[in-house]
Amino acid sequence: AVRYGGGVSLVLALLLVRRLERNADPALKAATLRVGLLHLPTGRFADMGSGAVVKRDAGECYILTAAHVLVGYRARRARDEYAGPDCLLTLGVYEGDAKPARWVAWASCVTPDSLLRSCSDDGATLQDLAVLKVGGALALDPPAYGKAQNAFSRFEVAARSDDPAEGVGRMPPPLELDRSRRALAHGADLSVCGWASWRDSMRQLYLDRSRCLGVDSGLIRSRLWVHAGSSGGPCVNAASQVVGVVSHDNDAHADPKRFWSSHRAVTELTPEHGLPPEVYEPETVLEALVPSPLLRCLPPSPAMY
Repeated sequence: AVRYGGGVSLVLALLLVRRLERNADPALKAATLRVGLLHLPTGRFADMGSGAVVKRDAGECYILTAAHVLVGYRARRARDEYAGPDCLLTLGVYEGDAKPARWVAWASCVTPDSLLRSCSDDGATLQDLAVLKVGGALALDPPAYGKAQNAFSRFEVAARSDDPAEGVGRMPPPLELDRSRRALAHGADLSVCGWASWRDSMRQLYLDRSRCLGVDSGLIRSRLWVHAGSSGGPCVNAASQVVGVVSHDNDAHADPKRFWSSHRAVTELTPEHGLPPEVYEPETVLEALVPSPLLRCLPPSPAMY
């Protein structure tokens, strides 16, 4: 069974990842955002996930996340169009271990709706990549989704700016993308960073480490522990470069030997997703000249490893 995001958390696993998060790359933790879909008429969040800042300059900031955070069943129930006036995409930043994310900016989705809802080559799972662009600064009341809040808590917009530069100024430095095939080699070190499920009592950022078990139809397989709130969070290599985003797991949390998680590889990004071209330039001449579907059919090249 495929379950987008992650299943119910286990206390033991949370204790483990809380210990690991203190040893994580500070830049990785800072660049991992909480992404919220706030339904303005009710003041309640329709859904939450995670995302990673992958480009930031003086006037623009782009975030990579999972499409199902925007078009998942809870999101659809709250509104017909995620970009409509009744919903607001909110961005929360990391402020320290064991602390909730503070809402500081809002964003719009630049990935077309048709692409958000498209399936991968296997026809069974979403392509599950989405790109957000910061639209301005934001302050909510309450200012964070902390331990005192739950799925029924109400939030009000205390202040909102439509100047992108103000929102960009509140964003952390970006992570780099690694779109080379060597990053997805079997046994390669991987880490995943994301926010705990917004429906659980835990509110802090967490991290887990494991290895790549292989790639199938653009999905990176691993035993990295994921939660519903970590959907869209960065899956990174040993150098903290983004190689994928959290997509789903097989909902077998009670049996660690059977559990696996899937992360949509950034090799599946296309210009239509909305990232500036310089963010995902191919690493090799071969990758630049050969379309990615054909490239995946070619035998590995020594120059790429």
